[in-house]
Parts: sequence; structure tokens; C-alpha cells
Amino acid sequence: MRIEFVPADLHAGATAAVAVLAHEAAALSPEARVIDEATGGALARAIAGGRFTGAKGQILDLVAPHGLEAARVVLVGVDGVGA
Repeated sequence: MRIEFVPADLHAGATAAVAVLAHEAAALSPEARVIDEATGGALARAIAGGRFTGAKGQILDLVAPHGLEAARVVLVGVDGVGA
């Protein structure tokens, strides 16, 4: 398996996963808002409807999000703001 970290490309292809870092109790980052807008608000709805808080180690996986070529968007909790 090949893992590569590069700046987000919302049109990276159907095999790509886009990872987004999330801080606990913080609003969506500017990068996450771009993804949320591209998916018609799917990211915000998934956060609001679940237990994801952005705490360190939490993961929220959106499979085949509408509006993106990427196969999935993975939101990763990294704890406090500025972590």
C-alpha cells in the first residue's frame, strides 16, 4: 500500500482518500469548509449527526461523498486548537 501526504486535491481520482485534521470543539477549518461545500454539506451533517468531536484519535469516514471524485473523506481528530 502506498501512502502519500500532499495538499488536498478534490479531483484526485476515485482511489484517493482525502484526510482532514479536525480540532476539538472548533469550527470546520477553511480546508474542511471547501470539502463540505463541495459535498453539499455532507461533512457538517455527518459531524452533527454523530459522536465525532475532534478529540485526539477520533475518525469520521465518509465513503464515496457526493460531489468529489475521491473515494472517501477521512476526518481525523487531533485534539486542541492549534495542535
